[in-house]
Amino acid sequence: MRRRALLLALSAALVASSPVPAAPALLHTALVKSAPAKAETLATPPTEVRLWFSQPIDAALASIELLKADASPLAKLAVTADPEDKKVVFGKLETPLLAGTYIVSWKTSSSDGHVVKGKYLFTVAAKAA
Repeated sequence: MRRRALLLALSAALVASSPVPAAPALLHTALVKSAPAKAETLATPPTEVRLWFSQPIDAALASIELLKADASPLAKLAVTADPEDKKVVFGKLETPLLAGTYIVSWKTSSSDGHVVKGKYLFTVAAKAA
């Protein structure tokens, strides 16, 4: 009987000391890469904004908006899923960007249904005269 109690106590201690990841944190989608990249300075204007996520994305639930440096809206991009990789979505730019700083504002849904969103800046360099 004493041996059984000791084994139960050891088992409980082992389980209590084991690292267990928080379940909600595992379910939230995260942006892992972008093009243009965060804080990138481009010599030529991009033709699209491409976002890579940690989990597959439903393009119908995602949005990408391009803002001017003063945060005023410039363009809401039509979001398309990459047919090769369900973790990637992109939006084509309809008109070329002028030199300046821009904000990419994105939003999507995690597999647990929570909305996940973020923003980052990139710059298009002025062309040399």
